[in-house]
Amino acid sequence: MTANRTLIISVFIVASCGLAYELIIAALASYLLGDSILQFSSVIGLYLFSMGIGAHLTRYIKDEDVLHRFIEIELLVGIIGGISALALFVAFGLSAAPFRTPALRLRTDCRRSRRHGNPVGDARVKPQRRRV
Repeated sequence: MTANRTLIISVFIVASCGLAYELIIAALASYLLGDSILQFSSVIGLYLFSMGIGAHLTRYIKDEDVLHRFIEIELLVGIIGGISALALFVAFGLSAAPFRTPALRLRTDCRRSRRHGNPVGDARVKPQRRRV
């Protein structure tokens, strides 16, 4: 009876940690990428899909290895969940699209304006005076 109670308590703790990971990842993704409805829906869908895959894979675990596999999987989930926020920040920081693309476009437009007589209206380039 004590083993069952310990298993139920550990499953409750692990499920609570899973919900916390889900909330952290969804909130962080919505902060970094915007569109919170899409981010929360994507994270919830990914978690449900992963739970379905995990439920499918349980048929391949032998009955005598259940506790050992449970401990291994939960340690792995704890490590991945703990690193996930840092991984999202690093992935967002390494992606060039959100920050660098508009700056490169602006720089290219300024160069074009200098070459072609300021069609963009760059204030740094002095307009040429017409001689009458």
